[in-house]
Amino acid sequence: MHFFEQLLIQYSRSISSEMERCAREAHPNEGCALLFGTKFQDINPKNDTPRVVYVVKLVESIPSSQLSWGSFFIDEHRLFETSVTAKVQGYKLVGIFHSHPAPAKPSRMDFEYMSRIDGFKPLYAVWIIQSTLPAGNTRAYIFLQNKIHEVRQEIKA
Repeated sequence: MHFFEQLLIQYSRSISSEMERCAREAHPNEGCALLFGTKFQDINPKNDTPRVVYVVKLVESIPSSQLSWGSFFIDEHRLFETSVTAKVQGYKLVGIFHSHPAPAKPSRMDFEYMSRIDGFKPLYAVWIIQSTLPAGNTRAYIFLQNKIHEVRQEIKA
């Protein structure tokens, strides 16, 4: 079993609603938000193997500094301010959310950004992408070993 198969990102229904609101308000452009929370290791109760769990506790919607339906841009100053505020609350960056007016899978631009962030080890941020298409869905990914891997999601009450 590969390491990435043991990754899980958890968030509540209210966090899910905040991400949906972010996407809706930015539409038809890409919406974006930083996801803060905690990351820990435990044992998967289904198969007694180690796993890494990312838990999203805070969503900080950040309007893209450049409106686009095909990409998003986060101002570095705003990124720093938001990260400091979350750190004071005991959280760290665990993920990046953005919406696509297309299927919920990484674009070439996403691949570029994911590979850049991968250089900031041990960050390994999970990317949650929400499709704004009528039959759209939400999927999560991580960039490891120069590849994009899907991450299992769990929405808790």
